[in-house]
Amino acid sequence: MAIDTKIYVLDRPPYKPVKQLHQHLPLLSNFYTDFEKNYNVIPINNWSKKTWPMVPLLMVAVYLVAIFAGRKVMEKKQVPKSSRVQLAWWNLFLSIFSFMGAIRTVPHLLYNLWSLPFEENICTDINNSNWGTFSTGFWVQLFIFSKPLELFDTYFIVVKKKPLLFLHWYHHVTVLLFCWHSYAFESSTGLFFVAMNYSVHCVMVSQLFVVCRLSFVVRRLSFVVCRSSFVVRRSSFVVCRSSFVIRRSSFVVRRSSFVVWSLVCSILFSNLTLREQYFYYFLTAARMKPKWYKPALITMAQISQMVVGVGVCCSSWYYKVHSVECHIKMDNIWSGVIMYSSYFVLFFKFAIDRYVLVGDDNNNKAEEKRKKRL
Repeated sequence: MAIDTKIYVLDRPPYKPVKQLHQHLPLLSNFYTDFEKNYNVIPINNWSKKTWPMVPLLMVAVYLVAIFAGRKVMEKKQVPKSSRVQLAWWNLFLSIFSFMGAIRTVPHLLYNLWSLPFEENICTDINNSNWGTFSTGFWVQLFIFSKPLELFDTYFIVVKKKPLLFLHWYHHVTVLLFCWHSYAFESSTGLFFVAMNYSVHCVMVSQLFVVCRLSFVVRRLSFVVCRSSFVVRRSSFVVCRSSFVIRRSSFVVRRSSFVVWSLVCSILFSNLTLREQYFYYFLTAARMKPKWYKPALITMAQISQMVVGVGVCCSSWYYKVHSVECHIKMDNIWSGVIMYSSYFVLFFKFAIDRYVLVGDDNNNKAEEKRKKRL
């Protein structure tokens, strides 16, 4: 295990040496690339400052026009057959990206919480911290500029003619603006939000990939079942022909053993095919969703994220007003409080509508059907 003893120096004031996480924990050293260890965040960080607020506002305006105009266009068109497969691969890409971001930022956040006072985690200037640049800073930067890319999520809702919830597009718009503002003004609490968001998205979109991709797997499985059935029928035909030829031949001694062996193989192949068909029918009856898939758990994780987000914003406000040098702007604090509070209300309402009221309606319908049968 090689220990990285290199001295990494910030490329901006105060030009102080920074000890990265893999230097504190040498066990992680081999998991970081040289590109990450030496990455310079300054050029793109400066660009985000120069482009605020025009570029993010322009992105939001184009996004809103595109999704509502796209819904009008799709009213007269059919849903593309390939949209489900495309959505599956899109979710897989986001899942892998979020997983990579989580394993780069969550350990750093946990180490800071363990080794530094909570006040320093909330208020330390990003230029004096150990997460704003190099390896962790690279993944923080990727997180910020992945938000415009995530707007593409709504494309699949539009082309599949699904209901476009206010929560969906409101969440995308506000997250993009808040993240860009936080990065441009170097908010000291950024690592909390980045690590939380990476973690929740990693779980959420991986579940979506499994559900979307499973239908493709079932279709491939049905194809395999049909092909195996065809092979069994052909093998049975060959066995019968072989048995007939052997019976007509002079090899009487070897004839009976070959026929018995052929019949045994044919029975085994037929039984295997029947089992594959039953497995296919089971997946079809299950509506192609694994039993362990619980969307309510994902919603609860999102609601928990909103509670922590409000807590972090309130903590930064407390230190800011009590004369502690906290490197975060007051407008960023209030924006975060309003945004996360609104998310909490909207996600809580979504959970009630989706898992409580709908569940009661389903129970009432089931009870009515039971009474009719009686």
